[in-house]
Amino acid sequence: MRYGIRIGPVALALGLMAAPTVSAEEAAGDYVQYSLEMQGSRVKGIMLVARLVDGREVPHGYSLRRVAQFITDDCASGKVGKFKLGKRRTNKGKGEVKQPFRAFCLGGPHPRIGAPQEAKVLVTRQEDGRDLAEYSYFHDGRTVTSERYR
Repeated sequence: MRYGIRIGPVALALGLMAAPTVSAEEAAGDYVQYSLEMQGSRVKGIMLVARLVDGREVPHGYSLRRVAQFITDDCASGKVGKFKLGKRRTNKGKGEVKQPFRAFCLGGPHPRIGAPQEAKVLVTRQEDGRDLAEYSYFHDGRTVTSERYR
């Protein structure tokens, strides 16, 4: 695993590309984004579920099971409650279909993340097939970000 810490403004670019199949290279850019809150133990997020190709939805993104694994790994208790899925949203300009979700994670972010109260997480699939998790949180008036390959 690779860890790195940068201090400064958060710039989370989602370099996304449209592709009709889901091989590791073509799936690069698939993502899920969520926040882990200490107060109330809430997890709120949004995930890519499809791309628009010639006006049709082509399934893309991480499975709900994989998203749950990411959150379980990032949760202090290691346990994630039942998911509640929201209404799917289509963004024709970006060629994406996204779906919001909510869940519970007792204890908030895992101490390994270093977030004092809340952490925002962006997981993107890389061209080599690995998943890169980018964590960001506020500490002492500054935004801190770190990365970890899964």
